[in-house]
Amino acid sequence: MIRGKYTAQCQGGQIVAYDTTTGASGNRIWREPAKEPGPLPTAAWLRGCVSAVQGSRARRRALQRERGLTAATAHRFEVGWDERRDVWCLPVRDDAGQLVNVSYRPPRGSGRRPSRIRGRGADRGGLPLYPDVPQGDVWVLCAGEWDALAARQAGLPAVTGLCGCLWLAAWNSYALGKRIGVLYDVGEEEAAAVTTERLKLAGAEAWPVGLPSDKAGYDVCDFFLEGHTAKELLALVRRARI
Repeated sequence: MIRGKYTAQCQGGQIVAYDTTTGASGNRIWREPAKEPGPLPTAAWLRGCVSAVQGSRARRRALQRERGLTAATAHRFEVGWDERRDVWCLPVRDDAGQLVNVSYRPPRGSGRRPSRIRGRGADRGGLPLYPDVPQGDVWVLCAGEWDALAARQAGLPAVTGLCGCLWLAAWNSYALGKRIGVLYDVGEEEAAAVTTERLKLAGAEAWPVGLPSDKAGYDVCDFFLEGHTAKELLALVRRARI
């Protein structure tokens, strides 16, 4: 029996589900959700992960190469490196600045899947808007943490919902009265249309924004890595609104 909050379908005789409780990105084989939330890491551990990036020229270069993020941006948003898991780690904090989750993101191209701490879903306050709620009434909604950070680095009011291409009702109160361009990856246009409608129902003015590529998976990080500017991205958002 399927329990919890899932979008499920049968593929090849197996039930494959998008987990909207834990916020796992993409489809995966359904598993019973954890009954108790996993423990949060200590502040000392997080500092050590951040130091593993800030103190390593190779890690800083890797982050720049993979996502276009500078050491200053990594430090601002506490991007770290977990040596044991061999992944980037991104602390997730609530509106009060309290740690509520951690995103573990494997290096780009590794083929491994991202993960978070088990049992810390939106219903338990473990999936707030990331990296925080933008100031002002105009937002750019991205499909993932890296894209949101790349856009923030460029000075744009970007945010992600930490559920990939899915907007949850838990975030509706933040969307009320906002103007939001939904900027998902190339190939995620259908999901962007669904999110746009959900945002409108939540009281936002929302519209999908396309990126200038036909390559599936092309995202905001790729846009900036190709040398495009924040001004160009903002122009895309504005033109799409018309």
